[in-house]
Amino acid sequence: MGYVSIIYFLLIACFSVPLASFGAKMAHKVPQKKLKIVFSILVLYMALKMLGILP
Repeated sequence: MGYVSIIYFLLIACFSVPLASFGAKMAHKVPQKKLKIVFSILVLYMALKMLGILP
């Protein structure tokens, strides 16, 4: 179907629904300061990857 693979779409859809609720539960259990630090490191890593600094 064009550029969309049905198999990958179904795999992502099947795993994202249960893992989203798991992630929300974990986000409420982790202290806010630690969660902000982890999220900021993740965003910084993604930015460096997009700029081509990291492989």
